[in-house]
Amino acid sequence: MEAAKYIAGYGLDAFKYHSRTFFLKAGTTNWGAHNIYVQLLFEIGILGLVSFLALFVNVARYLKGLIKYEPLAFLISISLIVGYLVVAASDNTLVYLVFNWYLWFSIGAGCSLVGLVSDDVSQKLN
Repeated sequence: MEAAKYIAGYGLDAFKYHSRTFFLKAGTTNWGAHNIYVQLLFEIGILGLVSFLALFVNVARYLKGLIKYEPLAFLISISLIVGYLVVAASDNTLVYLVFNWYLWFSIGAGCSLVGLVSDDVSQKLN
């Protein structure tokens, strides 16, 4: 990877196209990245990788609203996020559509629960 491309990367879906450059024994096969972090760093650079991680950090911060009222739901939601980020280091899960659907549906349900709990609390206070 050229140093000039560290900030913004080579562009989306560029890893497969350039893979034969750095996998010399690949022959005619264009291999995908072995994990999300390598792919994102190569394709969208440091800015994209930091943005991807910031997405999860901000969702986790939002889910913090569950700690007081639904601690088990908080624990499950945070475990899903941490588990996804750990698995992302050993497998490229961006290409697993159903896996991502289930993850974001579950995280969305947790975020919705935060909204319900905060609405219920604000109504009781008024």
